[in-house]
Amino acid sequence: MFTKDLQDLVFKRHDGNGAEELLIITGYIGPSPFRELSKLPIKCRVIYGMYGSDSIGERLHKTLNEFQSSSQNTELHYSKAGIHAKCYLWTKEGVVIDALVGSANFSHNGLATPNREVLVEADPEVFPQLNEYFKNILSNSITCDSHLVVIKTKQNQNISASASASIECKLSFLSKIDGVIMVPKASGINWGANSKKAGGTSNTSIGDAEIRITKEAIKAFPSLFPPKIGTSSKKSTTGKLTRQNDEIELIWDDGFVMKGLLEQNNSMNGLLYPKAICSSEKKSVLGLYLRKRLGVSPTHIITKEDLTNYGRTDVTVSLLAEGVYEMDFSVNKTL
Repeated sequence: MFTKDLQDLVFKRHDGNGAEELLIITGYIGPSPFRELSKLPIKCRVIYGMYGSDSIGERLHKTLNEFQSSSQNTELHYSKAGIHAKCYLWTKEGVVIDALVGSANFSHNGLATPNREVLVEADPEVFPQLNEYFKNILSNSITCDSHLVVIKTKQNQNISASASASIECKLSFLSKIDGVIMVPKASGINWGANSKKAGGTSNTSIGDAEIRITKEAIKAFPSLFPPKIGTSSKKSTTGKLTRQNDEIELIWDDGFVMKGLLEQNNSMNGLLYPKAICSSEKKSVLGLYLRKRLGVSPTHIITKEDLTNYGRTDVTVSLLAEGVYEMDFSVNKTL
């Protein structure tokens, strides 16, 4: 049984079993591991199983197709029936020679967080059945670039959400401080502005940033910001403490993919909810990205005027798949 280093387990197993192809059935899919498949020396076919129940968000769909079009060894299919299974099959000459099954989705959230999911080696006696299972699902699937693909619609409130609808909410960069609506000077997207490296007093790094999640947002959008269920000893892929959270993937409106965290604590009704969205590993990844889009320097203290000149003072957040969020900071510009 495997509960740690699942991403390495999946991506390196062909070295030991001599497989020619990797077949994957996953309930939900994330862009980062799918992109990494293009680096493998073997053919890879992936079926996104829960498409049949949930359809797919437009940004995730576009991102996956962009990765697919630039890859020489991958095929991505969407199952027309809702499939929640997670199977990793290695074949040689069309025959399954190795297999892992369990609870781990083919996403960064499913593979990279220790002890969150499990994969076990399947008994060789069921290899033929697993091969047939994959073929049956594939026969009832469409390619990711098919004109038949259904995209999720969006709605901005958590009322009667259907499986094909994506809930979205806006998180503001502004706060009310001493009666004035403004961008905090040493927190939020200016978290790193007070860094000692920039002449300040904090131990943050230049460019560090966070997007605050208010209690009001949690109450209004519980499906977007669920209670934290991890443990304080949980580590990220580089061994960094993730503060009781699993790593997620953030897909921005311009296609940029960022590893992130729903971190810090909002205590409500005896449960701990996330208080901020940050980039994983380095908090500056988020801040420097936003500053580049705003056209300001890494040490500039962002103001309300900067955001107003850019065209918006918030970011729209929606859940595309388990552990995969869309972050929209786009501006509608008219002539």
